[in-house]
Amino acid sequence: MNPSPVNLLNAETHYRRLNKLYKTLTPEEQEFVKTQQLSAGHSTAYWQKLFQRLIVVDVLGSDLRRIYRRARFWSVVAFIVAFLFLQGSSYTPVIWVLLALSLFSSYRVKTCDNKDVDNNIRTGLVKVFQVLALETRYIKLKLDVRALDKREITAKEQDGRNTKLEFYHVPLVQLSAKLKDGNTLNVRVQDVICKRQRKQISRSGKRKTKIKFKGRRLIRVDLGLNPQRYAHRDGKLAPGCKIVSQPDGQQKVVVQFKLKFEGKFKYLDAENILKTVAKAYQQTKVVNRGKAA
Repeated sequence: MNPSPVNLLNAETHYRRLNKLYKTLTPEEQEFVKTQQLSAGHSTAYWQKLFQRLIVVDVLGSDLRRIYRRARFWSVVAFIVAFLFLQGSSYTPVIWVLLALSLFSSYRVKTCDNKDVDNNIRTGLVKVFQVLALETRYIKLKLDVRALDKREITAKEQDGRNTKLEFYHVPLVQLSAKLKDGNTLNVRVQDVICKRQRKQISRSGKRKTKIKFKGRRLIRVDLGLNPQRYAHRDGKLAPGCKIVSQPDGQQKVVVQFKLKFEGKFKYLDAENILKTVAKAYQQTKVVNRGKAA
């Protein structure tokens, strides 16, 4: 039986359900929800189950935040109206009830925010891991999906007299796995965000600061070739691809995909990640169809 939709009347029931779901997470998983950072290695089955649980927590938490924010807004509006028109009357206790309700709603919003899961998991990682689960049993994963205001500025520039640029390096995802065909796969997704602040003076003499964000994303795939089965293909490689010889003599295919976007962030696009992995394989040829080493 599916739980009823979240509304103001059953919000507390669903809030208790959210707490129960959160407690089913391991300490490591709870720490990830809290810090939005993770570095661990687990089986693909574990990752898929974890992502599904995190999605349930995220969806329920988002519904609750919406309800409590609405309750906070209207309770604050009602408190202001009551304070202006009912103060000193027999309805004075109503004022304090409304104040208590606004504070309670604010507290609930804050606690739900602490259990928020980044939407990158829902939009991108789940689909990527569904595909990788067919090719490997174990994946090392490093995630850093913190908001931009929780990151340090990596560089600053002055672009003219009235324009200041601030740059943020955002390493979102790093994953590595050994595939069933003997190849090793390493995927990195990282962003560089530019915050542009420009001071302007209007005709009336008022000073204004306009802030704009732009970003560049780099998806890099390193495919270490199993020499018993694979070699790089003959002829010219596709643009954005190269062959790198490693110290142990083995070769790897390196493929990079770049894109630009507007705003502070862009959700992980599973399609671009998987296309980049497929492009790496397109630069290889099979030399032996026997079993992987």
